Amino acid sequence: MLPRLILGAGAVMLAAVAAAMAQAPPAEPEDVKMTIEALKQRNRDLERRLTELESKIGASAEQQQMRREEVKMLIDQTLAENKKMFSPDWMENLKFSGDLRLRYEFRRRETSPLNDESRARFRLRFGFEKAWPAEDLTVGFRLASGSGNDPTSTNQTFQMF
Repeated sequence: MLPRLILGAGAVMLAAVAAAMAQAPPAEPEDVKMTIEALKQRNRDLERRLTELESKIGASAEQQQMRREEVKMLIDQTLAENKKMFSPDWMENLKFSGDLRLRYEFRRRETSPLNDESRARFRLRFGFEKAWPAEDLTVGFRLASGSGNDPTSTNQTFQMF
């Protein structure tokens, strides 16, 4: 039903346009020439405006690239000027070291399965070293985990609380 209604409305509009064109006086050749000239002038104006806008876009992209480079240079310059703030003198020739080892150990006893041993162990070591090359001096400090029962090993067994 709706497509027929749309087709009918379209036919009525087409008939109205045809009737209006039939009643309109024929266009004068001078009027047609003036309209064509006006359209040509409008086309030239639009082409000129398009060229202006394209040149502005190109200039804008170049300006943005120049701004990016200026900002990067400013950041690099600021970092270079403030290097001491980010890296104080006392931190020069200072080295940190350390490691963590985790291990699971299982021992099977052949005499009795009730005597099987299972344990998780860890070792944690941390240290630092500071050198003063002018004085030919190096000082270091290290800490390691370990249990009080075995003074020769830095391994420690995890224990349940």
